[in-house]
This record gives sequence, structure tokens and C-alpha cells, in this order.
Amino acid sequence: MSLNSASITERSRRCLEYSSIMRDVASHATTKIGESLLLSSTADTTSKSLQDVHTRYSQLSEMLSILTLTSTSSSSSDSDVSASLFPPTPNDLSLLSLLSSLRKTSAILDFDEFRIVTDALSYMNHIQTFFSTRENQEKFPALFKLSGQYIFVTPELLENLEKAFDPQTGQLSLSAYPTLAQLKSSIATKKSQIQSTLNSIVSQLDPSSLPSDNTPSLNIINNRYTIAVNPSSMRSVGILHSRSRTEKTCYVEPFALIEPTNDLIEYEQELDREERKILRQLTNDVMKNYESIATSLNACGELDSVRAKAVYAEETNSNIPDVQAEGIIRINQGRHPSVSSCVPNDVSLGDDDNQGLILSGPNSGGKTVILKLLGTYALMIKDGLALPTSPGSRCDFFTNILADIGDSQSLSSELSTFSAHMNTMRDVLTACTANPASSLVVLDEIGSGTAPDQGVALGQSIIEELIGLDVRVVLTTHFLELKQLASSDPRFRIAGMQFLSNKPTYKLEMGSVGESFALAVAEKMGLPPKILERANSLLSEETRTLSDLVRSLEEEKAAATALRTDLSTSLEETTKLKSSLATQQAQLETIKTSVRKSEARKFAKTLEEKEAVLENLLIEMQEKSASNQNSVKVVGKTWDNLKLLKRDVINSASPNNNNNNNPEATSGSPPLSASDKITVGQSLLVTKQASPFYGKLGTVIGLSGVKNVELSIGSLSSRFKRNELSLPDASADTNVSGSASSSSPKISKRVLAEEEAERSSQRTQTRKKKGGKMMRMDGNTVDCLGMDAEDALLNIRGFFSRMVGSGRNCVYVLHGHGSGGVLKNKIRAALRKEALVEKFSPADDEDGGDAFTMVFLKDSLL
Repeated sequence: MSLNSASITERSRRCLEYSSIMRDVASHATTKIGESLLLSSTADTTSKSLQDVHTRYSQLSEMLSILTLTSTSSSSSDSDVSASLFPPTPNDLSLLSLLSSLRKTSAILDFDEFRIVTDALSYMNHIQTFFSTRENQEKFPALFKLSGQYIFVTPELLENLEKAFDPQTGQLSLSAYPTLAQLKSSIATKKSQIQSTLNSIVSQLDPSSLPSDNTPSLNIINNRYTIAVNPSSMRSVGILHSRSRTEKTCYVEPFALIEPTNDLIEYEQELDREERKILRQLTNDVMKNYESIATSLNACGELDSVRAKAVYAEETNSNIPDVQAEGIIRINQGRHPSVSSCVPNDVSLGDDDNQGLILSGPNSGGKTVILKLLGTYALMIKDGLALPTSPGSRCDFFTNILADIGDSQSLSSELSTFSAHMNTMRDVLTACTANPASSLVVLDEIGSGTAPDQGVALGQSIIEELIGLDVRVVLTTHFLELKQLASSDPRFRIAGMQFLSNKPTYKLEMGSVGESFALAVAEKMGLPPKILERANSLLSEETRTLSDLVRSLEEEKAAATALRTDLSTSLEETTKLKSSLATQQAQLETIKTSVRKSEARKFAKTLEEKEAVLENLLIEMQEKSASNQNSVKVVGKTWDNLKLLKRDVINSASPNNNNNNNPEATSGSPPLSASDKITVGQSLLVTKQASPFYGKLGTVIGLSGVKNVELSIGSLSSRFKRNELSLPDASADTNVSGSASSSSPKISKRVLAEEEAERSSQRTQTRKKKGGKMMRMDGNTVDCLGMDAEDALLNIRGFFSRMVGSGRNCVYVLHGHGSGGVLKNKIRAALRKEALVEKFSPADDEDGGDAFTMVFLKDSLL
């Protein structure tokens, strides 16, 4: 019996076990309606066109964006999106069957059913409110079109239901219905009166009228209050309502309680009538909105089904593929959604006019998983499900997805395996002929179940017919003749499952022919070695050679792939390293530029300070010349100061004035020995690396015994040991500050001689003009701010020694005013006892005033 088109389609879905996937998706639904929509997926409910697929994926994409916003954002507004769209589901929203049955019976809803209705309406109202804004309608147009526009809850109905019931008790609200409150109050009062009367009656009963245990018993029988008494006393107490099984106890309603009880029953009946009246009215209000409620519930179910798909996509790390209608499949790192720990694989079909994909490889190697993966993906697309692939995958839309997988043997129809497969193939060909350009056919082991040569011929004939109809075909096979199609027919591509070290890796290699490795698989499954050896001996020499060759090629290919991976990793690391080095180089250049700019700013500041000093000198010269002072003395004194100023500026401008080490200047220069002859005025090179003057030239200004030498370096002086100095290399260039460096400016011997002559002249003039006041500058000032008196005096004594050695007899001490002038007073008191001090006084106002002390030194060289 031929299968019709619907039957072959549903059979194909069963072959692909597609219902298990939809059950997984449906498990994420929060409503019964949404779950039912997913579980009822059939060929008739899925997408019928490419446009339908794109619409479903637009809905899914919008839902994923909502879930992603909610899970990754700390913004309350983003959380509000999900909270507004999906408030906590109060129930399974299974109202349709309840309301439908209510329609037929005209019954009224009870309190629990009203709670379900109210909660459901509140849930739907949340979603209605979310989609009521134009912003959300424009932001989520696909979801609004699917569901939002169909959800409508009558505000008055929801408001009336929420007010009608007490949220704590679930009963009708007494504040909303004062009549009920009044009746319940009357009932409570009447019950209290009855209880009080009962207590009074019991207390007055004769003990002999009570049952044998003398314990009064209060009971309610048929809504009447009774007490237990002896049969002999019942008529004197009240009306009999019941007896015990032994008839030794009678339950009697006291006469005094008859009327109060009647009143109580009347109140309770009136309360019941009033409640039923209210519930009837509320039920009618609900049923008047039955159509809109039913439509809204279905819309909520649709929305919930999309949400379930989105949650499933996140759980399976799936992505929305590119979908067209050109019969192309290009899967990146695809995983079958129902196979745990599935090895990701790349699969392609339909590229370069390729219409058929032949999968080869060993049994249990993963061919059928790949086959089912492609068919399952095609079905998932029609249901608008994301695919468990890497981003950028493509899987086009197919109207027909037809599969023949597994044993189709049917005992009831007396069909063999081969006959059953042929029966299925007949219906596949019929379905594809009706709609050829949009069909995907997946076939497992076509041509099996009969004589191999005839099975191969028939199988090849079938797939060539399908390809001729422009159908996309994927098949698995062990037949060599079918594997060879890829080499002889450009419409086919071959792909093999990798098999290394006698075990499958479940990796698909496009363009590779997969060997069956039947003996290796059998060995892995535990067949006796004797049987395996005999089977191997029965193979033809050609088959054994081909099998060994394929295995060798697989091993070499795996090694090459591993090597390529290693090389790619190394290349990536090298690229990163080069990028890192380039970045560091750029950072270094930036730092160097910054340092140069900083030094330039410092030098500019120094020049500004010196320009100010020069300006003051000129003003002084003008003032003293105007006052008819001896112009020769004025000019001479000013000239001395100008020379010192010149030396300070040159020293500041020296490129080696930053105390950087200069190993080039000291290379090849042996330290001085005790026998080396040193004279005042001689130039020596500082080789002490810890010294700030390392690598600089200085002039000898004094000798202290045979071990120590005092040098003048720029405007400063310092004492060194002989082994910390060396004779300068005659070939080395020197600069004005005494530094020998390849980057230092070259200065001729004549210029050096002039500089030395100026220093000698300065010392001579200083000795001649002993006691002459000098302008205060940084070079002739010692800073003692912040020091205690002892440290300040040590600093001052060392400074005095250097200044005397450099020929300066007028210096300044910066001590500030301090708290009470303590430091200033202690320094000036000590200066009176210093051997090098000739006299001192507070500095002039133009030199800083009383915060400085001007000191005139004795010339220790005379």
C-alpha cells in the first residue's frame, strides 16, 4: 500500500526522532497552552514558505534580545522589560476548558475558580500593558504582531474581580459588599448568644440527667445545637434530634435555643443567597468577555512558545542561521541537539552546484548522526528554532524533508527490509516529483538488504534520478561504487568520518573518503582474534592494500592537521609578540618625547630665571652709573656675576646634566694610582658610578693628602678618592660641563683653555676682591629648609668647602624664618665659630632678606 504525501512526511519526522526535540523545547514553556502548541507541531503547523521562516526567526530574535538584556544588564529598565512581558505565571492558564464547560452548563464559578480567572487576567494585563506603548510596539514588532495585538483584557472586569475578593482569604471582600459584612456580623452575634445560653443551660442541669460519665457534651446536628442527656431527662430539656447507638444517650436541642437557632439559620441562608447572587453576577461578567479572554489566552500561549524556544536556544548555545531558498547548507561546528557530548562538525551541501553529499566511514563512526543532523536542522528551521551551531551557519528552507533511516521491515505487511525500503523510496520519488526544487532527502545505507551489485545499481539509479529533479540528497554508504560517484560526477561531494588508531573520532572530513574499517570495528567490539585473522585472510590483496593505504593516509592527514594547527598557533603567538613589541616601542618613543619636552620646559624655566637676573644686573648698573659711583668697579663686579651666571646657564643646558650614566666616557680609562702626579687645574674624569658626576670631567682645585682630590665640576665642587678618578681619554670629545659622550657637543682645546683661564681669573679676582658682595643665585646658595640644626650645619660646612675651592667668597644660606626663628638663630650662632667664615649678615632685600644669611668666606688657598 502506497504511503500518501502526509504519511511519508510524518514517517520521515519519526525517522529523525524530531518529537524528542520538540519535547525538550516544550519543557521550557510556562503555560499549558504554550506547551501544547509546541508538542502539537506537525508538518501542517510548520512554516509553508521562506517568509514564514523569516517571520518566526524575527520573533525568536526579539525574544532572545529581551532575555539577553535581562540576564546581562544591571539596568532596572532592562529588567522591567522582562518583568512586564513575563510576570510570574500564576497558573497554567488552562482556562479555556473551564470556561468552555461553563458555557454549556450555565454554572457559576466557585471561589477557587475565580482566583484562577483573576490571576490569569492579571497576567494577560501585564503583557497588554507592555505592548500598549508605541515604543515597545516598534522595538518588538514581530512579537506584537504575533501576540501583543491580540491580547485584550477589559479593565473594568479585572478591576471588579480584584476588588470583589479578599486577597488573603480568597473569599468575597466585605469592604466591597457591605451587605455581606452586615450578615456575617449578625451571624457572629447570634452564635455568641447561642453559645452563652448553652453554657447557662448546661450549668443548671441536674447531674442525674447527664450521661453516666457526668460529662456534658455539646453537638451540632443538622445545624441545630444540642446537648447529651439521659433518655429519662430529654423531654424536660428540649427536642430530641438523635440518639447514640446504645440509645443510652439522647441529643436534645434545648427549648431556649430553638428560636435563636432559627434566626441563625435564616441569617446563614440569606448570606448564602447573597454570595451566590454576587458570584452569579461576576460569572456573567466573565462569560460576557469569553471571546476576548479565549483569544488573549491563545496569544499568550503563542508568546510563551516563542519564549520557550529562546530559552532552549540559550541552553543549547544555539544561533539563528541564515536561511534562503537556494538549497544550500553550510553548517559551522554543528551539533545534533539530542546527542550529548556531540563532536562539532562542519558540513556543506549545495555549494558550487553540488547537489548530493555521500557520507562514508566505519560503522559506529558517526555517519548516521551527521545524516540525522542535516534532516533535523531542516525541520527545526520550519519550526523557527535556533540551531546548535557556531554563528554564520546557513541552512536553507526545504518544503519537503524526507528520510529513510533504519530498518523498515514490516511483518504485518509481509515486507522484507529491502522491500520496505523500496516502498519508501517509491513514495519519496513521488513527493519529490510533485515539488522537486524544494526537497531534502536523507538516506541511510541505500541499496542495502539485497545482493550488493544489484543494490548498488539500484541505489545509484535512484539518487541520480533525485539529483536530476534538483533535489538535495544526503546518503550514507559502504559501497565503493557509490563513493566513487564524487570523483566521476561533479554533482556529488564525498565526506568521510575520521578513524585514527583503530577508533573513530566522530569528526567529518569534507572531501575525504572514509574506509569502513569493518575488521577494526569488530576487534573493538570484542570478536575473537581467530575470527578476525581468518576474515583478514579472506580479503583480496587489492582490498587489504587499499585499506592499509587509506589508514596510512588518514594517519598522515591527522599528523599534517596537527602540524598545521601548531604552526597556526605559533604564527598567532608571533604576531601577538610583534604587535606587543611595536606597542612597547611606541610607548618608549612617547616616553622619550615626553622626557625631552619636560627637559626643554625645565631649561626654558632656567633661562627665564637667568634672564630675570640679567635684567636686575642691568638695572643695578644703570642705577649705580646714574648715582655717579665708580663705573669701573660697578662694571667689574657685574662682570664677575655675569661670568658666574654664564657658567650656570651652560651647566644647565648640558645634555649630560641629568646625571645619566655614561659608560662610553669611562671605557678604557684606568683609575688613578698613588704614583700618578696631579696638579691644580688639571682635568680628570669621574669613574665612580654611584656619584651623580659619573662620566663627567672636572678641574682639580685642591689636594687632601695622597688619597683625596677635590674637583670643580661646573659651578659645584666635590671630593673624590684617587681610584674614583681617571685621566681623560685623549681621543674622547669633551663638552663645557666636562662630560664625554658621543651625544655631547664638541668643544675645541682653545675653548677649553679659555674656560680654564676664566676660572683661574675668577679665582684670582675673587682673592683680590675679597669681601665683595655677590648676587644670590642657585649656584652660591645652600638650602637648609626643613633640616634640624645639626644636619643643617653639616650641610653648610660641606658647601663652604666647595665654594672656597671654586673661588667664591660670597655665599648664601637659606634657612627661612621658621617657628620663632630657631633654625636661623642656631645657624648664625654657629657661623660665629666657623673657621672659614670671615663675616656674615642678613641678606639684602633684593637677595631674599632675613630668610637668607649672606656669608663672606676666607680664602683657604692663600
